[in-house]
Amino acid sequence: MSWARIAAPVARATVALDSADSDWVKAHGDSGGEMLVMGSTGRLEAGPADLMIYRYTGTDSPTGDQLIRANVHTGTSTEEHFQLMVRVGSTGSGYVATWRPVLGVVRLYRVAVGVSVSATLLETATATVLVSTTYLMTLKVTGTNPCVLTLSDNVNGELISYDDSNASRATSGYPGLYFNAANNLTGDTSPAWVDNLQIEDWSSGAGVLVYGNNFDSVGWNKLSPP
Repeated sequence: MSWARIAAPVARATVALDSADSDWVKAHGDSGGEMLVMGSTGRLEAGPADLMIYRYTGTDSPTGDQLIRANVHTGTSTEEHFQLMVRVGSTGSGYVATWRPVLGVVRLYRVAVGVSVSATLLETATATVLVSTTYLMTLKVTGTNPCVLTLSDNVNGELISYDDSNASRATSGYPGLYFNAANNLTGDTSPAWVDNLQIEDWSSGAGVLVYGNNFDSVGWNKLSPP
């Protein structure tokens, strides 16, 4: 009988998203604020900050037609906790869809980021958005003139479909994540979080999965061959 050496599972430490994976780039953020991969829970939470924008710039990440989907756990206030973005530029400009607990609304914005952040409201829909509840949220964009945006979740179905032909429309950029809240941070009693994030390339007219991350809290030691 022969024996093979196997690795033992080890808990991962809490680490900033862009440190855990250098393909995630912080395009905009307040000083000291970070999105954190939590070793204890295997999900993404937010450190001390009000506004942060990250984008996924991996080799296969789409810059044209794209979709981002994730399980997003809402906070306990009306703030904009974790939200999905598409076509995020180098400064953080792009499109963001916001699910607002308590208010019961979902909104689609075009965001322009320079010295400051300005957001143009494109569309609003009423929806069931409860506090401390997990939703499978999806945001998709195709085309360049118009840019066709659709957003949906597993409870409300399709919520918004919007054609953006404005001269300021975002015609390229990476999928990303947005966080704009002072509450429900990591360490709070009820933190907002993200898990099971997926990115699809829609350039062929059908979704092709190019990235998936469940922020698993367990890793495996690397051992040399026996």
